[in-house]
Amino acid sequence: MVRSEARRFTVSRRRFLQGTAFAGAAAATRAGPHLLFGEFESVTAADATLEATPLVEDFMPTTCWIGKQECGIPARRINRRVVNLEGQPGHTRNNGTLCPKGKAQITALYDPNRVKTPLIRTNAKGQTGTLRPGSWQEALEFVAARIEETRQKDPKLILWQKGRSKAKSFYDDAFVKSLGSNKLGHGAYCSDAGYRALEYTIGLHGVLHPDFRDTNYVLSWGWAARPG
Repeated sequence: MVRSEARRFTVSRRRFLQGTAFAGAAAATRAGPHLLFGEFESVTAADATLEATPLVEDFMPTTCWIGKQECGIPARRINRRVVNLEGQPGHTRNNGTLCPKGKAQITALYDPNRVKTPLIRTNAKGQTGTLRPGSWQEALEFVAARIEETRQKDPKLILWQKGRSKAKSFYDDAFVKSLGSNKLGHGAYCSDAGYRALEYTIGLHGVLHPDFRDTNYVLSWGWAARPG
């Protein structure tokens, strides 16, 4: 089960750093769950005022969308800041496991370079790009106006490029039909490119696999090959 209860405990920075990591964890455990070494620092570094305040730990159920598996994750938080991601025990997809990419999603949450608002170009097309932050309402209205302008010319001029179809009936069907556009896949950086290539050439929906049986030498990047 996902642990969702919040528990309070107090620990000072000096107390936590005394002794070894085990001693610090033990000190934190006296009034509640223990902090893994380094997690307390990550929380207080984000907000120095938290050091002298009671810490609240909770676990938020979520799902990893970095891949197609949609693995279950309980996100461990301290004072509403995520400090750890792990696989959800008993989940039908990942049964408590989590790959390095899923584990690393905590980085994306607090990346100092993360884009948090729409960015609107202020220069003319073809010139060196300059961008300004904008609201979501402004960005949506801007895009809607450009789409409508293009539709008035010819709906076939609209090419819809999407991400992974987490809601296929909307992204692949309803949205495309309402625009009257030509559907376009989401690029060569995913297996979707293989599906589209096969559909456009021989009409089958799938991805052709290499002919390993008749291959004498294979050089592969990012492949977790199993021995034997």
